[in-house]
Order: sequence, then structure tokens, then C-alpha cells
Amino acid sequence: MNTLFIIGMPGSGKSSLGRKVAERLGVAWHDMDVYFERQTGMSSGDFIRTRGEASFRDMESETLRRCVRKEAAEGKTALILSTGGGVVEREENIRLMRQSGLVAYLHRPVQTIAGSVPLDGKTRPLLTGTGDLEEIWKKRQPLYVKASHFQIENTGSFPGVLERLISLSRLALGQMDYGVVGDPIAHSLSPALHQVLYEEIGERLSYGRARIRRGDLDACTQILRSGALGGINVTSPLKIAILPILDKLMGDAHAAGAVNTVRMEKDGLTGYNTDMEGLRLAIERRGKKYEGAKMVVLGSGGAAAGIVGKARERGAREIIVAARNQNRAERMVGSAGFSAADGKPATETEMEIGGSRWPPVRILPFPGSGEADGDMLRETDILINATTLGAAGREGGPPEREFGSLDFLAGLPDGALVCDLIYNPQETRLLQAAKARGLAVMNGLDMLILQGILADEIFLGKQLDRERLRAAARAALEDKIRANHTQEDKTAPNHTQGDKTAPNHMQEG
Repeated sequence: MNTLFIIGMPGSGKSSLGRKVAERLGVAWHDMDVYFERQTGMSSGDFIRTRGEASFRDMESETLRRCVRKEAAEGKTALILSTGGGVVEREENIRLMRQSGLVAYLHRPVQTIAGSVPLDGKTRPLLTGTGDLEEIWKKRQPLYVKASHFQIENTGSFPGVLERLISLSRLALGQMDYGVVGDPIAHSLSPALHQVLYEEIGERLSYGRARIRRGDLDACTQILRSGALGGINVTSPLKIAILPILDKLMGDAHAAGAVNTVRMEKDGLTGYNTDMEGLRLAIERRGKKYEGAKMVVLGSGGAAAGIVGKARERGAREIIVAARNQNRAERMVGSAGFSAADGKPATETEMEIGGSRWPPVRILPFPGSGEADGDMLRETDILINATTLGAAGREGGPPEREFGSLDFLAGLPDGALVCDLIYNPQETRLLQAAKARGLAVMNGLDMLILQGILADEIFLGKQLDRERLRAAARAALEDKIRANHTQEDKTAPNHTQGDKTAPNHMQEG
């Protein structure tokens, strides 16, 4: 049985939130105070008044043991247990909870609790005033931290805290073997992608998604460290935010400065980036290689940085970063180990990779903005849009931002490949214009699929038949994207539903 124990001070919301989370997730729930009353025939307050606190702590420990044993014996697959506030005062209780499941500390400021909990000693004999509450908090706070696997702050609105606790509980209760986390996340195609992959390789695994805010990212990784699930994919805006929490980076994660795949390994929490290798493999399928190529990358964000890193590693002969924000582009190129001024390595010693010297990197204005277009695009082999320009807007609505004039495409040679990391819509205005000029085009769907296959190779520890899986996944996802557009066409956009209104673009897991 997977059990989530919710601990915290009286008035922290353990019962109200725990019950709602269990209802939403369809799992069993118990309130230890209620369970205690059923076992003893007395409320916890009456028991303390008549038999004393020491006897109450003895019976509280016995109640905790009985509750865990009973639910396990009845074959419950998952349980949320809202505990009494003082359950952490016994070391044996802490050991039992941590051995039986995961422990979530619901932290609420003492000042807030004081305004919502009766302090007259009637309901809770140990609380006869604000002074008692503060003294108990000082005693228990370190015990709550010691007992818990992760902590969640109950400082916002009830619905907001509830949604955050639901997302973390999905992970903690093992409701998925693997999953994708981000904010927003409702738009993600990753669950559909990985379920197709698992079915194709005959693995009985589940893949879900959870909306994890930046503030709950540490809690998410603590759950992963516990072994509650095998690994996670990470999407926007957490790909960079997660870096300080990890113990180790592997492969392309260093060059990209971002992580999209995480799993717990023997030597700690390890981050990988499969996005850039997924893109390279997708481009190779279209007959182009980074080796010896002139590449133009539009954008200066994390995706662009990863592409530059992968291109230099694979031996591109020239790389141009075209960006609206020149300062940001210079920082991005500089962080990749280049001097933007002369295109040479920032270090005095000229480095080599695979026998090839670092290719020069130039920063130029965004295309369509002036005379530099001709020089920028001349002899280009691969042009990659690493911005969100042209991505579908909320609920399938029109793009929120678009390119201006696309006349600059005339500067590309006939053999160039125009690649857009966006996959929704499947054919952006950029790709439509390039296609009309007779240029080869590619959207981001194959990249999405291949990065997912590479992530599963990391999760499962084995090589997969990439081409067979790519074909099966592409057919399934194209059908899903078409079905989504059909459904969206029938409904008016609703921009007030938070997570459900997320733009769907670029690589995501």
C-alpha cells in the first residue's frame, strides 16, 4: 500500500486538505483524530483531560499502528492519513510513518493558525492561549522537518494549496511509474507519447503528468529521491530552475544548461537533456547533418543555447545566432564558452572536440530587420526557429505573436532545411512560407518523439528500436493533435482556467 501521511500543527489544514485530495485522487482517507475516537470511544480532548497527555500519546501511537495495519490488510492500494498534530513527538511514530510511506509536512504560519483555531482549552486542552501555541510550535517544528519527506506551504488560498497538494500527492502515492512535470502542464502530449511507446515495447508502465510550481520543485525532487516513481521529464519553466537541486548532470545537460529528464541513481539525482539529441536525430532523418554545416539559430533562450552547444560538439562549420535581444544572445553565447566579439574560444588554449576546432559563432540581428539578412543566410544548410513565434495560442486560438515579413527566406539557398521546434500548429506560417519557396521543412513533432524515446532509454536502461517507435508514436500523436483541433474549433476559447489554457509549443519533456 502506498501511504501519504500529512503532518502539521493543529489548524494547518491537514484534515480539510487531506480529505479533498483523497476525493480527487480516488484513494482512501482517514483522519487520525476520528479514528482515535472510534477506537477509544472518546475524543482526543476528553482523553487528555481524563487520562493525561502521556496516556494519550501511548494510545495515539497504538492508533497509528492499527490504522496502517488495517488499511494494508484490507488491500487498499493507496491511503492518505491526516495525523494528529503531536504524532511526531514519539520517535517510534516517525519511524513507522517513514517506513510505511511518504510524509508531507503541511506548514502554516503560527500567526495564521492563532486566528483560526480556538485557544480556550476546550476542544484542544493543550492550547489555552497564544503562548501555548507558540511553545508547542517551537518544540514540534524541528520534529516536523525531521519526519517529513517534503514540505508544502499552506499560505495561499485553499483552492490553490489544494491543487498543489494534489499534484505532489499524485507523485508521492505512486499513481504513475514515470511522468512529466511543469507549469502549465495540461497541454502536454508527453503522457500520450510515452503510453504509446510503452505499449509498443510491451512494458506495463504508466506515465502521467503533474503541475508543479517553481516553489514546489524541491518537494517534487524529494519525492523522486524517495523512489516513489522511476523518473520524471521536466518541461517549462522548470528545465533551468531544477539545476541547483540536482546532484549531477550528464551529457547534453551541460552544454544546454537545462534538463528535461531526471532519475535517481546510485550517486544521486541525475539530470539529462535529450531535447538536443532528439532534434539532431530528427534533422538527420531529413537528410541533413550538423557536421560541416552552416547553421542559423533564431532566438536566444534555453533552446537556442542547447542547439548551439550540440552544433559545436558535432562539428558545424559556422553557427549564427539571430536574436532580437542582442545582450541576451551575447550572454548565451558567452556562457557556451565563446567570445561573441571575435567568434573564438574564450579560453587562451584552443579546444578541440573529436578533432574539430570550435566553429565560430556570430550574433546578428533577427531576420527581416535589415541588410544583414543576405550575409546571414548565404550558404545556410539548416535554419532553426528556437523561439515561440508562431506557436498556437491558448485553447488552440491564433498565435499570440508572429513573425513579421518572411521575405528573408528568399536569401536561403535551394538546398536549405527550415526547421521549427513548434509542433502545434503542425505547419507554422514560417514553414508554410518556406515550403512555398520550395525549401525543405520540418516541424518539432519528430524532435518531441525522439527526445521521449531517448528519455525512456535512460529510464529503462536499454536501447530501443527508435525508428519503429517513432513511426508508431507519430501516427498516434498526429491523430491526437487533429482531434484536439477539431474539439477546440467547437468550443470558444476560455482564458480563465489557468493550467488548462496553456500554449502548446516546442519540445516539452
